[in-house]
Amino acid sequence: MQNSPNSKFIIGDIHGCYYSLLELLKQWDASQERLCLLGDLISKGKHSLEVVQWAKEMEQAGALVLRGNHEQQLGLHYLQGRASQHWAEAFFDAIEAQYAEQELDFMQDVAWLAQLPVYHEEAHCFLSHAGLGYGPHAWDPMHPQGILWHRGPLKPLGKLQFLGHTPQKAVLYRPEEGYCNLDTGASLGNLLSAARVDEQGNILEFISVANDPRDLA
Repeated sequence: MQNSPNSKFIIGDIHGCYYSLLELLKQWDASQERLCLLGDLISKGKHSLEVVQWAKEMEQAGALVLRGNHEQQLGLHYLQGRASQHWAEAFFDAIEAQYAEQELDFMQDVAWLAQLPVYHEEAHCFLSHAGLGYGPHAWDPMHPQGILWHRGPLKPLGKLQFLGHTPQKAVLYRPEEGYCNLDTGASLGNLLSAARVDEQGNILEFISVANDPRDLA
């Protein structure tokens, strides 16, 4: 996938927006950049199945795929019976129906999504779905202030945090506060965004594409 494994192409919340993703990927240099996904591959958009199948292939080729709170809840619901019925009715029933229509193994992919890592850390950057905040529950993927759910001030780490989870109108880059939020609301009809990052953790470029109407039709 890449000749320079420390260079990255980091994508924010995809949320089933497969056609928007395909457009964004035209900007990815697969020969030079490691693909990194910040979680919430599924729900909201119409093509969760396609995004998951693609993400599995990318992981096998060397991509970093992180867990988001939607993948967390999916695993809790189907593997442990612990997520609320609201999550099933709002998001998961539709995804399960997609798998049934295509005669694909839904539970196999649920298990894969549920075991994805919740963060990735290197010398110059820290990647997670919602960011690392303060307090005793910062690392807890189940807690409202934990690494998959956090909304609020982020803990200074001496390196840049890349995260999503809280939709923005455009990429929110706050170097003085040590973070970059790449969730630009693709599933809300806005943008799908990525950051191109070099070996030293420097942001070279932000890339955003408009939501493809086929993802929400």
